[in-house]
Amino acid sequence: VEGDRAVLVCPGMQQGVFLLVSYPNTFGEEYAADEESFARERTIIVAAHESPLAAMCTDFNGMLLATASCKGTIIRVFDTAGGTQLQELRRGADRAEIHSLAFSHCGSWLVASSDKGTIHVFAVSRPAPGVGNLDSSPHGNAKSSLQRISKMLPAYFSSEWSLAQFRVPDYRAIASFGMDPHTVVIVCASGSFYKARFDPVRGGEMVREEFAQFDDASVEEINNVLGTLIEGSREASQSHSGSVLASIEGGSGGGACGEP
Repeated sequence: VEGDRAVLVCPGMQQGVFLLVSYPNTFGEEYAADEESFARERTIIVAAHESPLAAMCTDFNGMLLATASCKGTIIRVFDTAGGTQLQELRRGADRAEIHSLAFSHCGSWLVASSDKGTIHVFAVSRPAPGVGNLDSSPHGNAKSSLQRISKMLPAYFSSEWSLAQFRVPDYRAIASFGMDPHTVVIVCASGSFYKARFDPVRGGEMVREEFAQFDDASVEEINNVLGTLIEGSREASQSHSGSVLASIEGGSGGGACGEP
């Protein structure tokens, strides 16, 4: 994490709890001389959910951690420096099985997939310099119109909803971010591949940019097409070789007859 320490995150013994273990950056290195380089710095126990943990992921810098429970309605984002909860993101109101969680490379976005067949993209508020501050971002998740009085209402009204969504017919899907900015790639168990783009400002439904099908029938069809092309290429090559050979033989015969 930021080059000065290593962080290990794992589920705890209790339901819905995770352990956040910090080690010095030299942990496990042979040239580390002092014993402190091999000792953990601290362990933080965080109660993330009431239900058992179902999915966890960190961002590329190891500064953020996202968790989801078996209930699948809420995704929470934590700061790995102290285990502080930064955001509560709502996938939906109904129970769901979370299939994947992934941060974008820059850590500004989080994508989640579930057995509901909808891919959700959330804007992530990163910790800013200063205690208790969050980085202000022009991108925002959808929020309830009653959030101003959310303290007087159930927690449902204080959550943040996804900024962008994309629906796939096969709910057995995992999702991550593509190489291009603001793109998501989805792979389904049926062999379907999707690439979709989301608007980082307006959000809403994502736009499908690419689609491919890699099931057995599609692979067999591709192999048949390739086989036809290869066979046609061979026939054309053989026909061309025969024509060239005939031309050479004809030219040689004419030359012999023309000898004095």
